[in-house]
Amino acid sequence: MRIEVRVFAHFVNYLPAEGRPEKRSFLELPEGARMSDVVTRLGIPRDEVNLLMRNDRQVSEEEVLAEGDVVGIFPPIVGGTEGPRKILADC
Repeated sequence: MRIEVRVFAHFVNYLPAEGRPEKRSFLELPEGARMSDVVTRLGIPRDEVNLLMRNDRQVSEEEVLAEGDVVGIFPPIVGGTEGPRKILADC
C-alpha cells in the first residue's frame, strides 16, 4: 500500500532527499503496517516523536494504516511567551 508521510520541524532530515523541500514523502508499506512502522522506516527515534496523526486525527503508534492514508509526525513543540498563557489563565 502507498501512504503519504508529512513531517514537521527537524524531522524533515529523516525524509529521503527528494521529499525534503516539500516536507513530505510517499512510502510503500505492506498491508497491516502500523504507525510505528513508518517511524521505524524513516529512522526517527521514537522518544523524539510527540504526536502522530492519521488523516487529520491523532492516533497511537499501534494504529493500522490503509492505502492512501496521510500520516503526520510531529516532534515536541516549544516556544511562545508567558504573557498569553497568563492572560488565558486569568479569564
